Amino acid sequence: RVFEVDETVLKRTVGVGKVSRLDAIRYSLLGPVARASGVAIDARASERYDAYGELNFNVIVNSEGDVWARAMVRWDETLEAVRIARQVLEKLPSDGNPVPDERKLPRKFPAGEAYTRVEAPRGELTYYVVSDGKGPNPYRVKIRTPSFNNIVNSPFMFVGYSLADLPAILASLDPCISCMERVTVIDVEKGARRSIALRDLAGGE
Repeated sequence: RVFEVDETVLKRTVGVGKVSRLDAIRYSLLGPVARASGVAIDARASERYDAYGELNFNVIVNSEGDVWARAMVRWDETLEAVRIARQVLEKLPSDGNPVPDERKLPRKFPAGEAYTRVEAPRGELTYYVVSDGKGPNPYRVKIRTPSFNNIVNSPFMFVGYSLADLPAILASLDPCISCMERVTVIDVEKGARRSIALRDLAGGE
């Protein structure tokens, strides 16, 4: 109710950090950030993976595209998650293991590669896995989080707004800083920039 009626909240969020539906698509925004701009993108609904094909749920969409809309989409998604959880509890077997044996991970993966995506709270989460078939561990695993996609493509959202608006706009993206595994270092005097991966920051190879 606070976000719906409080005058201070409305003044700081309505019309701030607006993203049109076209820009959300053009910049490949994901999750609640995209859905708050009218883009009904949700891997649970499009892929119907795992048990989602057996559940009834709504893809929450708002067309305003501002900080307020992004907050309201997340609030409505919380209520929808409760509705989904109740359906799952009703469908769980009363005895035995609810996870079929064929879904258990094998001790050894065959050689090959696989790509898949799931819907995380912040948006589409993708996995790319390569196996050489030689042991229990994959040869390579690459994970792309929605935070990285949204943050990298978000600078245009801040243009034209005051410095006081910037924290609200950034918070409305709900970034997971630790999910992005890299940092950009900018040398203001030289005008140079470079990206440093997490493994380099940690002194790894």
